[in-house]
Amino acid sequence: MIFSSIQNVLFKTSSLPAHLTSYDVLKAAAVLLMIVDHVGYYFFPENDGLRLIGRFCVPMWFFLIGYARSRHLGWDLVGGAVLLSLSRFVFGMTIFPVNILWTIIVIRLVLDPLMKRLLKDEVSYKRLFWVVMTVLAVLGAPLVLVTEYGTQGLIFAAAGYLCRKKYDMREGSAGSIFMTKDIVSHLFVFSIFIFVISQILMFGFQGYEIVALAIGTMIVVVGLYSFRPAEIQMGFLRFIVPFLQIMGRQTLWIYVGHTLLFRIVATYISPERFALWEWQWAGPERVVVLE
Repeated sequence: MIFSSIQNVLFKTSSLPAHLTSYDVLKAAAVLLMIVDHVGYYFFPENDGLRLIGRFCVPMWFFLIGYARSRHLGWDLVGGAVLLSLSRFVFGMTIFPVNILWTIIVIRLVLDPLMKRLLKDEVSYKRLFWVVMTVLAVLGAPLVLVTEYGTQGLIFAAAGYLCRKKYDMREGSAGSIFMTKDIVSHLFVFSIFIFVISQILMFGFQGYEIVALAIGTMIVVVGLYSFRPAEIQMGFLRFIVPFLQIMGRQTLWIYVGHTLLFRIVATYISPERFALWEWQWAGPERVVVLE
């Protein structure tokens, strides 16, 4: 009865299924990895292991943006982005890079027209697709100083977009873009390479950390490549279904809420890193660049 009440209060809407879905499970996994990452970011900055574990949620978030059919930009998304940006003034952080929600907003705006142009026909694919993907990869390094994950997120979103198109075609939906047989797998391999290299350079991972990052990223990407919409049966673990659904269906509010909470607590216990109102526009800061 308690679990039923939780479900009714938090996410009982006509647009969401009552059963547990593969979306819920994937998003819940991403939420847990994100929280581990942020625990390291705010409270244990010297612990590279927590940051390393947290890296694996990044491909999941951007993949799901591309995989989704909707590109809706609700006021909750925009409002969350604005709220977190304003909070950086309060908690003594740099204003740039802006938070990942702004990156998500931009990707939702540009992904469909970009992919339709790059894959308009075989000529467009041969002349543009890999050139543009390479440019996005190169631009990822400088643009990460402006918005979290820069254009790197767009590459994973493109992989999710193509993965969804491939699934739709298998289900009988007519394809409106040009796709080669191996384009999806090739883009996933490309995204692994770009992501691992960028994270090594940004976080300074060394030795076994690099190996763990590479293997973990490959495992995550293989899982994403195989992702399909499905109903999940939990059997004797069905008691955790409401919690998985909450994490899977309230991800935006979990992200905004726990980030604000962590910033408040971190300001109290680490004033040397998070000093109230001592913000700056950009440049070196007391806290790590990416959350």
